[in-house]
Amino acid sequence: MSAEFLDDIPESMKAARRWLVWKSIPQAGKKPRKVPYYPSGIPRNGDTDTPEDAAQLGTFEAGLRALASGNYAGMGFALGPDGTGKHWQGVDLDEVSKRPELAELVADLPGYTETSPSGDGWHAIGYGADFPSLGSNGSGIEAYSHGRFFTVTGENAGIGEPCDLSGFVARVLVPKHKPASTPEAAQAGAEAAFVPAKTLRDLRSALTTLRADDRGQWVKIGHALKTIGDRGRALWLEWSQTSELYDPADAAQKWETFKPSATSYQAVFAEAQRAGWLNPMSNEGRPSPTVADPGGIDVAPITLDELHRAQLSPREILPHMLYADVRTRLAAGGIGKTTVATFEAVTLALGRELWGRMPERPMRTVIVTREDGREILVARLREIAYSMRLGAGELDQVLQNVQIIDLTSFPFRLSRVVEDVVYPHSENLDQLTSKLQAWAPDWIIFDPLVSFGVGESRVNDAEQGLIEAFRILRNRLDCCIEGIHHTGKVSAQEKRLDQYAGRGGSALSDGCRMVCVMQPLSPAEWRQATGTDLQAGESGIVMALPKLSYSKPQEPVFIRRTGYRFTTETPNKRTPEQAAEAIANQVAQFIRYEYEQGRRYSTADLENSRGRMSLSRPELRAAITALKVSGRVIYHHINGKAGSHYEPVTVAKPSGDGSPEIPERHEDEAETVAA
Repeated sequence: MSAEFLDDIPESMKAARRWLVWKSIPQAGKKPRKVPYYPSGIPRNGDTDTPEDAAQLGTFEAGLRALASGNYAGMGFALGPDGTGKHWQGVDLDEVSKRPELAELVADLPGYTETSPSGDGWHAIGYGADFPSLGSNGSGIEAYSHGRFFTVTGENAGIGEPCDLSGFVARVLVPKHKPASTPEAAQAGAEAAFVPAKTLRDLRSALTTLRADDRGQWVKIGHALKTIGDRGRALWLEWSQTSELYDPADAAQKWETFKPSATSYQAVFAEAQRAGWLNPMSNEGRPSPTVADPGGIDVAPITLDELHRAQLSPREILPHMLYADVRTRLAAGGIGKTTVATFEAVTLALGRELWGRMPERPMRTVIVTREDGREILVARLREIAYSMRLGAGELDQVLQNVQIIDLTSFPFRLSRVVEDVVYPHSENLDQLTSKLQAWAPDWIIFDPLVSFGVGESRVNDAEQGLIEAFRILRNRLDCCIEGIHHTGKVSAQEKRLDQYAGRGGSALSDGCRMVCVMQPLSPAEWRQATGTDLQAGESGIVMALPKLSYSKPQEPVFIRRTGYRFTTETPNKRTPEQAAEAIANQVAQFIRYEYEQGRRYSTADLENSRGRMSLSRPELRAAITALKVSGRVIYHHINGKAGSHYEPVTVAKPSGDGSPEIPERHEDEAETVAA
């Protein structure tokens, strides 16, 4: 890779989140295979051009960091759709020095151009319309706009910017894309057929009905799947492992011997159907609409494959907290619920531990706001990142994995009223889905929830409309959909932590699969809960999880906030007796310190100073009583009350036998405590 790499790659490519790295894997008697990896280190061996695939493609900087590890041979760029309706495209001219007809094309290549890793090939990268692939057939010409990646070297880079290559491919390359001169050459370069993600899922389903321990069938299926290249290889090896006879070395060697002819991946479906498989998504698997079923509602029978694949819970995003389903967060105004949510998004964007729970990978979050504008939320995100002391690379990762959609200036709703019935707003849901599907979010947060519905005049109907809209987004995007909602006045005053603490009706909490409730804690409440003190400038929050349909009950999370920094505190597990003893010790230490400084405190003085100790009046009175009963303090009541004070026994002058001297009590000293 050239030293001028950073300068020579077009900025539009650098800005695109399409980057991979690759390894060179030797093959007996053949050119080494270029195997792509995501910058995270995970092999790219699943379905391409899917939301799952797009979510793992990296930034240019992430690719460079992975390359710097020394584990990879070079950088790669993923071709295919980017969610805007356009596609990243590529043209590959191979062994140009041996093919004069191709050498003449090099100067005419549009778009960004560079030499390939071998130095004897040329690549062009473009951006525009989709077009049929020109696969490897021995002609030395290939062109793709989906299902492939190109190595990127930056060597001998041209000055062009990525442009639409589809016209050049159709006009110039298609006529020259002739089959190889010999059957052997054609077979060696046979194009892997492109199949969409849905077909790959159907193939995986069909394979579950076939036996991999039948060697004849095993080989036959291998030939059929070889026609779709590496994706077929991944399916075949996955299926092969269902046999007790599976030998990884034998399977890998056998795959290389397959030279399919007069077959295709469709042969897998034919074999499976003979074994009784019925594709649940095919026309045969769907009943035709009838008069009784005018809308064509799917009433497909349950298949064995569906029965075996069904999961009891949706995708887990954060263990025992976040799942790909509907969630609501309840909190009073001013507690900082949006800021806490932003902190959570930043933490998950880095793949870090959050509230004692570890995500399996970095997660993507979208905050859709109709309250605070984008600039304010971005500023909060910045302050959170600064408080976490993130490096440049980590900050870049956060900016890649957190999006803010500002709808404060738009009349955007997720539901609407039609003939006095609340329905999900289908057009807005379609628009939002189209914008986010390619980005593949893990978590979408709507803030505040009330601004996305039809108002609170019809309460449960309005809430149910939002729940139905959330479910549509959940089904389409396979992510957690959360609404931030306010608690009711009484719930806020009583600091309720149950799932019905929210303002309005019960439909919201009943319809959600996860409910989070946040309440502020006073210094005394914080100490009682955690056994620690809040310092100046700090505040305490308890986050309860009263409803988690896919997890066992979880303990509340205690959050200590210092500006834009958030940490958790372990709940106090002391018994009530231990907690009372700790408070008594605190009061005794306060009296002792003040006494040694020459300051005397009466009962009224202590009550006036309980704010310094962050104690409630009942806590202080219980502590005073305990200290007097145990003899650790003595109350001197002076006639007329002036000068009445507590004296710690431990600082009294020692008596002759070395034990603390307890001052004498006089008959006229009456001990009283203010009511």
